[in-house]
Amino acid sequence: MSFIVRTRFFAEEHDPREFITPDHHRVKLLAAQLGHDLWRCYDWVCRNVEYPPGPAISLDMHSIKAFGRHSPILKDVVYEFWEFPAEVLGWSLDGRGIADCEGSSFLLVSLARNFLGPGEVYAALGTIRGHGHAWVRVLRRGQWYILETTHDKPSPLWSLLEGEPYRLEAYFNDREAREIVPGAFIMTGKRGKLTKLK
Repeated sequence: MSFIVRTRFFAEEHDPREFITPDHHRVKLLAAQLGHDLWRCYDWVCRNVEYPPGPAISLDMHSIKAFGRHSPILKDVVYEFWEFPAEVLGWSLDGRGIADCEGSSFLLVSLARNFLGPGEVYAALGTIRGHGHAWVRVLRRGQWYILETTHDKPSPLWSLLEGEPYRLEAYFNDREAREIVPGAFIMTGKRGKLTKLK
């Protein structure tokens, strides 16, 4: 089954699997430089990708910066802007990439897909304490673990089992996309913004 998300400018349509890009040359190069090691990739994303600056607002920071708050183009605005991994690596704030929870999660999954199988790592969509959020889910010894990419430094690997307060609604990588909650991909672009997790 395929799904469509509208989480870019002009509500353009994408299959969510398009946002996981392990074969992009910059992603492949970075994965190789980090030794195809999950810990080093996770550490790199947390330390080198900055959450968009400023207060939590109803419109996505990238949309406002690109078009201005009162642009007629924003009449059909989405509340989340999904960054492709190459964009996260290309946009810079004081030498660090810029991305919110989706962009940083998509980058880590893309890096990990260079050395983990398609059934071992996914970008996850859902909620945490009632707010829309994205994270990385990784399979290890039959158990799913969460890697939170919005922290300034990574949590120890295998320290956060999947479950509350993270509520999984959908997950995907470059090979497959699945909804746990029917309509989760449709709702993705309609959620309010979640500030960076502490």
